Amino acid sequence: MTGQWDFQQGDLRATVGADLEYAGNTAQQVSFPLKNIQGRVARVMAFGANGAGQGFYLRHGGRPNGGGHFVNQYTLMMDVMFPAASSGQWRALWQTDPFNREGNEAEFYVSDAAAAPSPNGIGAEGQFHGALAAGTWYRLAFAVNLAAPAGRQLMKYINGVLVGAQSLSGGVDGRFALGPAVQLFTAGRPGLAQAGFVRSLQFVNGWMSPADIAALGAPTAEGLPPGNSVLKIKGLGHNASTLELAWSGLGKDVQLQQAIRPAAPDWQNFLPATTNQQIHIPITAAQTRFRLQPAPAEIQVGQLPEEQQSLPSRQILRAAGRQVQFAGRPVDLVLSPDGQTVYIKNMRNLLVVDAAGWWIRQTLAFPGGGASMHGVAVSPDGSHIYATGAGNELYEWAVASNNLVSFVRTIALPGGSYPVSYTHLRAHETPEHLVCRLLLEKKNLHTSTRLQITTTTHKLPYLPHNYTYPQTRHTHLIPT
Repeated sequence: MTGQWDFQQGDLRATVGADLEYAGNTAQQVSFPLKNIQGRVARVMAFGANGAGQGFYLRHGGRPNGGGHFVNQYTLMMDVMFPAASSGQWRALWQTDPFNREGNEAEFYVSDAAAAPSPNGIGAEGQFHGALAAGTWYRLAFAVNLAAPAGRQLMKYINGVLVGAQSLSGGVDGRFALGPAVQLFTAGRPGLAQAGFVRSLQFVNGWMSPADIAALGAPTAEGLPPGNSVLKIKGLGHNASTLELAWSGLGKDVQLQQAIRPAAPDWQNFLPATTNQQIHIPITAAQTRFRLQPAPAEIQVGQLPEEQQSLPSRQILRAAGRQVQFAGRPVDLVLSPDGQTVYIKNMRNLLVVDAAGWWIRQTLAFPGGGASMHGVAVSPDGSHIYATGAGNELYEWAVASNNLVSFVRTIALPGGSYPVSYTHLRAHETPEHLVCRLLLEKKNLHTSTRLQITTTTHKLPYLPHNYTYPQTRHTHLIPT
Protein backbone atom coordinates (compact mmCIF):
# COMPACT_ATOMS: atom_id res chain seq x y z
CA MET A 1 0.00 0.00 0.00
CA THR A 2 1.49 3.32 -1.08
CA GLY A 3 -1.26 5.79 -0.20
CA GLN A 4 -4.08 6.25 2.31
CA TRP A 5 -6.24 9.25 3.22
CA ASP A 6 -8.62 9.27 6.22
CA PHE A 7 -9.53 12.98 6.79
CA GLN A 8 -9.47 12.64 10.59
CA GLN A 9 -7.65 15.96 10.99
CA GLY A 10 -10.27 17.83 8.96
CA ASP A 11 -7.94 18.43 5.99
CA LEU A 12 -6.27 16.65 3.05
CA ARG A 13 -3.23 15.27 4.83
CA ALA A 14 -2.29 11.67 4.12
CA THR A 15 -2.23 8.81 6.61
CA VAL A 16 0.32 7.16 4.29
CA GLY A 17 2.03 8.76 1.30
CA ALA A 18 1.56 12.24 -0.15
CA ASP A 19 -1.18 14.67 0.90
CA LEU A 20 -4.10 15.28 -1.44
CA GLU A 21 -4.27 18.71 -3.07
CA TYR A 22 -7.17 20.86 -4.24
CA ALA A 23 -7.46 21.63 -7.94
CA GLY A 24 -8.65 25.15 -8.74
CA ASN A 25 -11.33 26.45 -6.40
CA THR A 26 -12.43 23.02 -5.19
CA ALA A 27 -11.89 23.96 -1.55
CA GLN A 28 -14.90 26.30 -1.71
CA GLN A 29 -17.28 23.33 -1.79
CA VAL A 30 -15.49 21.02 0.66
CA SER A 31 -16.15 20.49 4.36
CA PHE A 32 -15.27 17.87 6.97
CA PRO A 33 -18.44 17.00 8.93
CA LEU A 34 -19.10 14.17 11.37
CA LYS A 35 -21.19 11.27 10.03
CA ASN A 36 -22.60 8.08 11.49
CA ILE A 37 -21.09 4.91 10.02
CA GLN A 38 -22.27 1.55 11.37
CA GLY A 39 -23.48 3.17 14.59
CA ARG A 40 -20.33 5.16 15.28
CA VAL A 41 -19.41 8.75 14.49
CA ALA A 42 -16.46 9.53 12.21
CA ARG A 43 -15.10 12.60 10.50
CA VAL A 44 -15.44 12.48 6.72
CA MET A 45 -14.86 14.72 3.72
CA ALA A 46 -17.87 16.19 1.93
CA PHE A 47 -17.14 17.08 -1.72
CA GLY A 48 -19.17 18.91 -4.35
CA ALA A 49 -20.13 18.37 -7.98
CA ASN A 50 -16.70 19.08 -9.48
CA GLY A 51 -16.14 19.98 -13.11
CA ALA A 52 -13.18 20.75 -15.38
CA GLY A 53 -10.53 22.59 -13.39
CA GLN A 54 -11.80 21.15 -10.10
CA GLY A 55 -11.12 17.98 -8.15
CA PHE A 56 -8.43 16.53 -5.91
CA TYR A 57 -4.88 15.74 -7.02
CA LEU A 58 -3.85 12.32 -5.74
CA ARG A 59 -0.20 11.26 -5.95
CA HIS A 60 -0.54 7.55 -5.38
CA GLY A 61 3.14 6.58 -5.08
CA GLY A 62 2.77 3.55 -7.35
CA ARG A 63 5.64 2.30 -9.49
CA PRO A 64 5.52 1.05 -13.11
CA ASN A 65 4.45 -2.58 -13.33
CA GLY A 66 2.58 -5.07 -15.49
CA GLY A 67 5.26 -5.04 -18.20
CA GLY A 68 4.80 -1.38 -19.14
CA HIS A 69 6.17 2.08 -18.52
CA PHE A 70 3.29 3.04 -16.22
CA VAL A 71 1.24 1.60 -13.34
CA ASN A 72 -0.81 -1.14 -15.02
CA GLN A 73 -1.70 -3.19 -11.95
CA TYR A 74 -3.29 -1.41 -9.00
CA THR A 75 -6.18 -1.52 -6.54
CA LEU A 76 -8.27 1.47 -5.51
CA MET A 77 -10.54 1.26 -2.47
CA MET A 78 -12.83 3.87 -0.97
CA ASP A 79 -15.56 4.19 1.66
CA VAL A 80 -18.17 6.51 0.15
CA MET A 81 -21.78 7.62 0.50
CA PHE A 82 -23.91 9.57 -1.97
CA PRO A 83 -27.01 11.44 -0.73
CA ALA A 84 -30.44 11.22 -2.34
CA ALA A 85 -29.81 14.39 -4.36
CA SER A 86 -26.94 12.61 -6.19
CA SER A 87 -28.57 9.21 -6.60
CA GLY A 88 -29.52 8.16 -10.12
CA GLN A 89 -26.94 10.50 -11.70
CA TRP A 90 -23.44 9.91 -13.02
CA ARG A 91 -20.90 10.13 -10.19
CA ALA A 92 -17.24 10.30 -11.27
CA LEU A 93 -14.78 8.57 -8.93
CA TRP A 94 -11.40 8.22 -10.69
CA GLN A 95 -9.90 10.45 -13.38
CA THR A 96 -6.57 9.19 -14.78
CA ASP A 97 -5.92 12.49 -16.57
CA PRO A 98 -4.28 14.63 -13.85
CA PHE A 99 -5.14 17.79 -15.83
CA ASN A 100 -8.86 16.87 -16.05
CA ARG A 101 -9.18 18.72 -19.33
CA GLU A 102 -12.52 20.00 -20.51
CA GLY A 103 -14.35 17.26 -22.44
CA ASN A 104 -12.29 14.44 -20.94
CA GLU A 105 -14.40 11.83 -19.15
CA ALA A 106 -13.34 10.09 -15.96
CA GLU A 107 -12.51 6.36 -15.92
CA PHE A 108 -14.46 4.87 -12.98
CA TYR A 109 -18.03 5.90 -12.14
CA VAL A 110 -21.11 5.16 -10.14
CA SER A 111 -23.64 5.07 -12.97
CA ASP A 112 -26.97 6.80 -13.46
CA ALA A 113 -30.41 5.18 -13.18
CA ALA A 114 -30.44 4.08 -16.85
CA ALA A 115 -27.10 2.22 -16.98
CA ALA A 116 -26.83 -1.50 -17.76
CA PRO A 117 -26.73 -4.12 -16.57
CA SER A 118 -27.20 -2.47 -13.14
CA PRO A 119 -28.54 1.07 -12.57
CA ASN A 120 -26.53 2.95 -9.92
CA GLY A 121 -23.78 0.36 -10.41
CA ILE A 122 -20.00 0.75 -10.45
CA GLY A 123 -17.67 0.28 -13.39
CA ALA A 124 -16.30 1.80 -16.58
CA GLU A 125 -16.93 2.02 -20.31
CA GLY A 126 -20.63 1.18 -20.25
CA GLN A 127 -20.42 -1.86 -17.96
CA PHE A 128 -21.82 -1.26 -14.49
CA HIS A 129 -22.57 -3.83 -11.79
CA GLY A 130 -23.98 -3.84 -8.28
CA ALA A 131 -26.34 -1.13 -7.05
CA LEU A 132 -25.72 1.71 -4.59
CA ALA A 133 -28.67 3.00 -2.57
CA ALA A 134 -28.90 6.66 -1.59
CA GLY A 135 -27.68 7.64 1.86
CA THR A 136 -25.85 4.33 2.46
CA TRP A 137 -22.15 3.87 3.13
CA TYR A 138 -20.32 1.41 0.86
CA ARG A 139 -16.77 0.10 0.58
CA LEU A 140 -15.93 0.08 -3.13
CA ALA A 141 -12.89 -1.64 -4.64
CA PHE A 142 -11.53 -1.56 -8.19
CA ALA A 143 -8.77 -4.11 -8.85
CA VAL A 144 -7.03 -3.35 -12.15
CA ASN A 145 -4.71 -5.66 -14.09
CA LEU A 146 -4.20 -4.39 -17.62
CA ALA A 147 -2.00 -7.40 -18.42
CA ALA A 148 -4.82 -9.85 -17.62
CA PRO A 149 -6.88 -11.69 -20.27
CA ALA A 150 -9.94 -10.03 -21.75
CA GLY A 151 -12.87 -9.87 -19.38
CA ARG A 152 -10.66 -9.90 -16.28
CA GLN A 153 -8.85 -6.58 -16.46
CA LEU A 154 -11.15 -4.82 -13.97
CA MET A 155 -12.67 -6.61 -10.96
CA LYS A 156 -15.34 -4.63 -9.09
CA TYR A 157 -16.34 -5.13 -5.46
CA ILE A 158 -18.96 -3.72 -3.12
CA ASN A 159 -18.44 -4.41 0.60
CA GLY A 160 -15.94 -7.15 -0.23
CA VAL A 161 -18.27 -8.97 -2.64
CA LEU A 162 -17.27 -9.34 -6.30
CA VAL A 163 -20.13 -7.81 -8.31
CA GLY A 164 -18.61 -7.84 -11.79
CA ALA A 165 -15.56 -8.19 -14.03
CA GLN A 166 -14.86 -6.63 -17.40
CA SER A 167 -12.31 -5.72 -20.06
CA LEU A 168 -10.72 -2.28 -20.27
CA SER A 169 -9.69 -0.62 -23.52
CA GLY A 170 -6.12 0.34 -24.29
CA GLY A 171 -4.29 -2.54 -22.63
CA VAL A 172 -0.89 -2.07 -21.02
CA ASP A 173 0.08 1.63 -20.82
CA GLY A 174 -3.30 2.59 -22.28
CA ARG A 175 -6.14 4.73 -21.03
CA PHE A 176 -6.42 3.11 -17.61
CA ALA A 177 -2.68 3.05 -16.87
CA LEU A 178 -1.47 5.62 -14.35
CA GLY A 179 1.21 8.26 -14.40
CA PRO A 180 2.40 9.73 -11.09
CA ALA A 181 -0.89 11.54 -10.32
CA VAL A 182 -4.63 11.25 -10.91
CA GLN A 183 -7.71 13.19 -9.81
CA LEU A 184 -10.66 12.23 -7.64
CA PHE A 185 -14.43 12.86 -7.86
CA THR A 186 -14.28 14.92 -11.05
CA ALA A 187 -14.69 14.77 -14.81
CA GLY A 188 -13.97 17.16 -17.65
CA ARG A 189 -17.57 17.05 -18.90
CA PRO A 190 -20.45 18.75 -17.09
CA GLY A 191 -22.99 16.64 -15.24
CA LEU A 192 -20.70 13.65 -14.64
CA ALA A 193 -19.72 14.41 -11.03
CA GLN A 194 -22.03 14.82 -8.02
CA ALA A 195 -21.76 15.75 -4.37
CA GLY A 196 -20.93 12.99 -1.91
CA PHE A 197 -18.97 11.92 1.17
CA VAL A 198 -15.79 9.90 1.60
CA ARG A 199 -14.48 8.42 4.84
CA SER A 200 -11.34 6.65 3.67
CA LEU A 201 -9.28 6.06 0.52
CA GLN A 202 -6.55 3.51 -0.10
CA PHE A 203 -4.25 2.83 -3.08
CA VAL A 204 -2.31 -0.41 -3.47
CA ASN A 205 0.50 -0.66 -6.02
CA GLY A 206 -0.59 -4.04 -7.34
CA TRP A 207 -3.62 -6.21 -8.03
CA MET A 208 -5.37 -7.47 -4.88
CA SER A 209 -6.96 -10.90 -4.92
CA PRO A 210 -10.68 -11.51 -4.30
CA ALA A 211 -9.84 -13.15 -0.96
CA ASP A 212 -7.83 -10.13 0.23
CA ILE A 213 -10.59 -7.71 -0.71
CA ALA A 214 -13.31 -9.92 0.79
CA ALA A 215 -11.41 -9.86 4.10
CA LEU A 216 -11.87 -6.06 4.27
CA GLY A 217 -15.68 -6.38 4.30
CA ALA A 218 -17.99 -3.39 4.72
CA PRO A 219 -17.09 0.18 5.74
CA THR A 220 -16.56 1.08 9.38
CA ALA A 221 -16.10 4.31 11.29
CA GLU A 222 -12.37 3.47 11.56
CA GLY A 223 -11.97 3.52 7.78
CA LEU A 224 -9.86 1.16 5.71
CA PRO A 225 -7.25 -0.75 7.75
CA PRO A 226 -3.75 0.53 6.88
CA GLY A 227 -2.00 -2.69 7.92
CA ASN A 228 1.66 -2.30 8.80
CA SER A 229 1.98 0.99 6.96
CA VAL A 230 1.02 3.01 10.06
CA LEU A 231 2.59 3.14 13.51
CA LYS A 232 0.16 1.96 16.22
CA ILE A 233 0.64 1.96 20.00
CA LYS A 234 -0.16 -1.51 21.38
CA GLY A 235 0.85 -1.27 25.04
CA LEU A 236 1.83 1.22 27.72
CA GLY A 237 3.04 0.47 31.25
CA HIS A 238 5.20 2.09 33.91
CA ASN A 239 6.67 1.88 37.39
CA ALA A 240 8.37 4.53 39.52
CA SER A 241 11.31 5.07 37.18
CA THR A 242 10.58 3.42 33.82
CA LEU A 243 7.97 3.72 31.09
CA GLU A 244 7.41 0.67 28.88
CA LEU A 245 6.07 1.33 25.36
CA ALA A 246 5.12 -1.22 22.67
CA TRP A 247 3.95 -0.62 19.12
CA SER A 248 3.31 -2.28 15.77
CA GLY A 249 3.64 -1.32 12.12
CA LEU A 250 6.22 0.31 9.83
CA GLY A 251 8.96 -2.34 10.15
CA LYS A 252 11.67 0.32 9.89
CA ASP A 253 13.57 2.67 12.18
CA VAL A 254 11.40 4.52 14.70
CA GLN A 255 12.58 7.59 16.61
CA LEU A 256 11.46 8.32 20.19
CA GLN A 257 11.21 12.04 20.94
CA GLN A 258 10.66 13.98 24.17
CA ALA A 259 9.20 17.40 25.01
CA ILE A 260 9.73 18.81 28.50
CA ARG A 261 7.32 21.74 28.06
CA PRO A 262 3.80 20.44 27.29
CA ALA A 263 2.41 23.94 26.67
CA ALA A 264 4.95 24.66 23.89
CA PRO A 265 6.50 21.34 22.86
CA ASP A 266 10.07 21.44 21.64
CA TRP A 267 10.53 17.89 20.44
CA GLN A 268 14.04 16.46 20.77
CA ASN A 269 15.35 12.99 19.96
CA PHE A 270 15.52 11.09 23.25
CA LEU A 271 17.01 7.69 22.40
CA PRO A 272 18.67 6.34 19.26
CA ALA A 273 16.35 5.23 16.47
CA THR A 274 15.41 1.56 16.68
CA THR A 275 13.73 -1.19 14.66
CA ASN A 276 12.50 -2.86 17.85
CA GLN A 277 8.80 -2.62 18.63
CA GLN A 278 9.24 -2.24 22.36
CA ILE A 279 11.28 0.18 24.43
CA HIS A 280 11.95 0.98 28.11
CA ILE A 281 12.19 4.71 28.77
CA PRO A 282 13.80 6.12 31.93
CA ILE A 283 11.63 8.80 33.50
CA THR A 284 13.89 11.75 34.25
CA ALA A 285 11.43 14.65 34.70
CA ALA A 286 8.34 15.28 36.79
CA GLN A 287 6.35 16.22 33.68
CA THR A 288 7.27 15.24 30.16
CA ARG A 289 5.77 14.08 26.87
CA PHE A 290 6.95 11.38 24.49
CA ARG A 291 6.07 10.52 20.92
CA LEU A 292 7.17 8.01 18.29
CA GLN A 293 8.01 9.14 14.79
CA PRO A 294 9.28 7.30 11.70
CA ALA A 295 13.00 8.00 11.66
CA PRO A 296 13.97 10.08 8.61
CA ALA A 297 16.21 8.12 6.31
CA GLU A 298 19.56 9.61 5.47
CA ILE A 299 19.50 10.55 1.80
CA GLN A 300 22.73 10.34 -0.17
CA VAL A 301 23.02 12.37 -3.34
CA GLY A 302 22.96 10.14 -6.41
CA GLN A 303 21.18 7.03 -7.57
CA LEU A 304 18.64 5.43 -5.22
CA PRO A 305 16.83 2.07 -5.42
CA GLU A 306 13.91 1.65 -7.82
CA GLU A 307 15.45 3.97 -10.44
CA GLN A 308 15.16 7.10 -8.30
CA GLN A 309 17.63 9.96 -8.11
CA SER A 310 18.33 12.22 -5.13
CA LEU A 311 19.51 15.84 -5.40
CA PRO A 312 21.62 17.99 -3.05
CA SER A 313 18.39 19.84 -2.18
CA ARG A 314 17.12 16.57 -0.60
CA GLN A 315 14.55 16.20 -3.33
CA ILE A 316 13.96 12.83 -4.98
CA LEU A 317 13.32 12.59 -8.71
CA ARG A 318 11.35 9.70 -10.12
CA ALA A 319 10.46 9.32 -13.78
CA ALA A 320 6.79 8.93 -14.71
CA GLY A 321 7.67 5.75 -16.61
CA ARG A 322 10.81 3.69 -17.07
CA GLN A 323 14.16 5.43 -17.39
CA VAL A 324 17.66 4.86 -18.62
CA GLN A 325 20.61 6.26 -16.67
CA PHE A 326 23.96 7.38 -18.00
CA ALA A 327 26.70 9.87 -17.18
CA GLY A 328 26.64 13.34 -18.65
CA ARG A 329 24.02 15.92 -19.47
CA PRO A 330 21.37 15.12 -22.11
CA VAL A 331 20.30 18.19 -24.08
CA ASP A 332 18.13 16.90 -26.94
CA LEU A 333 16.67 13.74 -28.46
CA VAL A 334 14.95 12.53 -31.61
CA LEU A 335 12.97 9.39 -32.49
CA SER A 336 13.86 7.36 -35.58
CA PRO A 337 11.21 7.30 -38.36
CA ASP A 338 10.38 3.63 -37.63
CA GLY A 339 9.94 4.37 -33.90
CA GLN A 340 12.47 1.73 -32.86
CA THR A 341 15.38 3.92 -31.78
CA VAL A 342 15.83 7.07 -29.70
CA TYR A 343 18.95 9.14 -30.37
CA ILE A 344 19.92 11.17 -27.30
CA LYS A 345 22.28 14.08 -27.73
CA ASN A 346 24.52 14.13 -24.66
CA MET A 347 27.06 16.88 -23.98
CA ARG A 348 30.00 14.66 -24.98
CA ASN A 349 28.44 11.82 -26.95
CA LEU A 350 25.50 10.48 -28.89
CA LEU A 351 23.51 7.72 -27.19
CA VAL A 352 21.63 5.12 -29.26
CA VAL A 353 18.73 3.79 -27.14
CA ASP A 354 16.38 0.91 -27.92
CA ALA A 355 12.88 2.46 -27.74
CA ALA A 356 11.10 -0.80 -26.85
CA GLY A 357 13.50 -2.19 -24.26
CA TRP A 358 14.75 1.23 -23.15
CA TRP A 359 18.44 0.22 -22.98
CA ILE A 360 21.56 1.81 -24.44
CA ARG A 361 22.78 0.07 -27.59
CA GLN A 362 25.75 2.35 -28.30
CA THR A 363 27.60 5.34 -26.88
CA LEU A 364 29.37 7.32 -29.62
CA ALA A 365 31.83 10.07 -28.66
CA PHE A 366 31.75 13.37 -30.53
CA PRO A 367 34.93 13.78 -32.56
CA GLY A 368 35.23 17.49 -31.74
CA GLY A 369 34.78 19.64 -28.66
CA GLY A 370 31.32 18.47 -27.70
CA ALA A 371 27.71 19.23 -28.54
CA SER A 372 25.73 22.42 -28.81
CA MET A 373 22.82 22.87 -26.43
CA HIS A 374 20.23 21.65 -28.95
CA GLY A 375 19.94 20.21 -32.42
CA VAL A 376 19.77 16.56 -33.48
CA ALA A 377 18.00 15.25 -36.59
CA VAL A 378 17.41 11.99 -38.47
CA SER A 379 17.07 11.70 -42.24
CA PRO A 380 13.57 10.78 -43.49
CA ASP A 381 14.68 7.23 -44.35
CA GLY A 382 16.42 6.80 -40.98
CA SER A 383 19.83 6.11 -42.56
CA HIS A 384 21.70 9.16 -41.23
CA ILE A 385 21.84 11.19 -38.01
CA TYR A 386 23.04 14.79 -37.71
CA ALA A 387 23.93 16.82 -34.64
CA THR A 388 25.31 20.32 -34.26
CA GLY A 389 28.59 20.72 -32.39
CA ALA A 390 29.63 23.28 -29.81
CA GLY A 391 31.65 25.24 -32.36
CA ASN A 392 31.17 25.57 -36.09
CA GLU A 393 30.54 21.98 -37.13
CA LEU A 394 27.84 19.49 -37.98
CA TYR A 395 28.43 15.81 -37.18
CA GLU A 396 27.10 13.02 -39.39
CA TRP A 397 26.59 9.33 -38.54
CA ALA A 398 25.36 6.46 -40.71
CA VAL A 399 22.87 3.77 -39.60
CA ALA A 400 23.56 0.29 -40.99
CA SER A 401 20.92 -2.33 -41.81
CA ASN A 402 21.59 -4.01 -38.44
CA ASN A 403 20.91 -0.64 -36.73
CA LEU A 404 24.56 -0.14 -35.74
CA VAL A 405 25.60 3.50 -35.94
CA SER A 406 29.01 4.64 -37.13
CA PHE A 407 30.58 8.08 -37.53
CA VAL A 408 30.89 9.37 -41.11
CA ARG A 409 32.32 12.87 -41.07
CA THR A 410 32.44 16.36 -39.60
CA ILE A 411 30.92 19.00 -41.85
CA ALA A 412 32.77 22.25 -41.25
CA LEU A 413 30.82 25.49 -41.13
CA PRO A 414 32.32 28.96 -41.57
CA GLY A 415 33.68 30.63 -38.44
CA GLY A 416 31.10 32.36 -36.29
CA SER A 417 28.23 30.32 -37.72
CA TYR A 418 26.87 29.08 -34.39
CA PRO A 419 24.23 26.77 -35.91
CA VAL A 420 20.70 27.52 -34.81
CA SER A 421 19.44 25.33 -32.03
CA TYR A 422 16.32 23.84 -33.64
CA THR A 423 17.01 21.86 -36.81
CA HIS A 424 15.18 19.22 -38.77
CA LEU A 425 16.09 17.42 -41.97
CA ARG A 426 13.37 18.00 -44.53
CA ALA A 427 12.25 15.34 -46.98
CA HIS A 428 14.79 14.79 -49.80
CA GLU A 429 17.22 17.24 -48.13
CA THR A 430 20.91 16.31 -48.35
CA PRO A 431 23.48 17.22 -45.68
CA GLU A 432 24.83 19.91 -48.01
CA HIS A 433 21.35 21.41 -48.36
CA LEU A 434 21.01 21.31 -44.59
CA VAL A 435 24.29 23.19 -44.13
CA CYS A 436 23.19 25.82 -46.64
CA ARG A 437 19.86 26.21 -44.91
CA LEU A 438 21.55 26.53 -41.52
CA LEU A 439 23.77 29.26 -42.87
CA LEU A 440 20.80 31.06 -44.43
CA GLU A 441 18.91 30.78 -41.19
CA LYS A 442 21.92 32.10 -39.30
CA LYS A 443 22.30 35.01 -41.72
CA ASN A 444 18.64 35.91 -41.52
CA LEU A 445 18.73 35.72 -37.75
CA HIS A 446 20.56 39.04 -38.02
CA THR A 447 19.01 40.55 -41.15
CA SER A 448 15.48 39.28 -41.68
CA THR A 449 12.53 41.46 -40.89
CA ARG A 450 10.09 38.66 -40.20
CA LEU A 451 9.95 35.44 -38.18
CA GLN A 452 7.46 32.66 -38.73
CA ILE A 453 6.32 31.22 -35.42
CA THR A 454 4.68 27.81 -35.56
CA THR A 455 3.08 25.99 -32.64
CA THR A 456 3.12 22.24 -32.48
CA THR A 457 1.89 19.67 -29.96
CA HIS A 458 4.39 16.96 -28.99
CA LYS A 459 3.20 13.68 -27.50
CA LEU A 460 5.63 10.90 -26.59
CA PRO A 461 4.48 7.56 -28.02
CA TYR A 462 4.74 5.62 -24.76
CA LEU A 463 2.43 7.87 -22.68
CA PRO A 464 -1.20 6.91 -21.97
CA HIS A 465 -3.56 8.16 -24.66
CA ASN A 466 -5.01 10.93 -22.55
CA TYR A 467 -1.65 12.49 -21.65
CA THR A 468 -1.49 15.36 -24.13
CA TYR A 469 1.16 17.74 -23.00
CA PRO A 470 0.88 21.53 -23.21
CA GLN A 471 1.81 23.01 -26.55
CA THR A 472 5.41 24.11 -27.10
CA ARG A 473 6.69 26.80 -29.40
CA HIS A 474 9.50 26.46 -31.93
CA THR A 475 10.86 29.29 -34.04
CA HIS A 476 11.60 28.60 -37.72
CA LEU A 477 13.70 31.32 -39.35
CA ILE A 478 12.52 32.05 -42.91
CA PRO A 479 14.92 33.67 -45.40
CA THR A 480 13.72 36.95 -46.88
